[in-house]
Amino acid sequence: MSTNLRFMSSYPASQSSSHLASTWYKAGLLDCHPPFTIKFATMRNSISVFATLALFATVVLVQATPWQPTIRGCAAEITADGDTYQLVSTTTFSQFIQCDYLHDNGGGSFSGAYCFYDFHNYTLYHYPNTPLPVDSSPGCPTTCPLAGKYLIKTSQDLPGECVTMTSNADGAPVQIRECDYRHGNPAQEWAFNGSIMFQGDKCIDVTDGVNANGVRLQTWTCVDGAANQQFLHQGRSVVALPVDFISWYAHPGLCMDLTDGRNVSGNPVQMWACDFENPNQIWQLEPVV
Repeated sequence: MSTNLRFMSSYPASQSSSHLASTWYKAGLLDCHPPFTIKFATMRNSISVFATLALFATVVLVQATPWQPTIRGCAAEITADGDTYQLVSTTTFSQFIQCDYLHDNGGGSFSGAYCFYDFHNYTLYHYPNTPLPVDSSPGCPTTCPLAGKYLIKTSQDLPGECVTMTSNADGAPVQIRECDYRHGNPAQEWAFNGSIMFQGDKCIDVTDGVNANGVRLQTWTCVDGAANQQFLHQGRSVVALPVDFISWYAHPGLCMDLTDGRNVSGNPVQMWACDFENPNQIWQLEPVV
């Protein structure tokens, strides 16, 4: 991918192109993901502004590889004072990742716990540096863990239907089927790694890479960097619970969609024009413990 932008920057001339690229992306100036290379053309202005160089340039962004971040996710459960707390939700805001946990005390009573992490380096915060006047639980991992495995559930009703791998053969359709909470179903447990969603060596895959409404999802042997298997999550680098929107990296205007809104077992999962108010595209993530 190559994009020409014309802009003014006030970064030192010695600043590396990779650092500038990362800085501009984090600032929302670029709608694409590092890594990419930057080629400067035209002139450099000799006027100094606040000891920095005002740089007028044409920037060519050359996409090097598909976006493969390290996806983080709150721990599915933590233990504190001998009690186990289950993850119930995740909030990402400002500089924080907030993980919310509950422990069932019985009799309709619950106890809560929190883990607060830095949004950029994933280290644990402690009071008074937390966004709420409470400390992170002693059971919190000191670093926000790597994403684990999740059920991907429809948002239509409870107990809900789960996105399911129907066969281990290449080309098997991805369907929704009744979530198997009692016994657990490995075919419904999806691992997130970078921009892929997979089970074993099989990845969720856009059939034939067709960029059109109604194209079905299938499972296919994972291929490193395959465009058909690259997806974006609402939280980008952090798994946000419970709600997720899942779009196609190569064509982010298409989102994972429940075909015709039919919340019945056997209904295939497709790609459709993104509409974040469309309940067919709202997915509930539930961590697998």
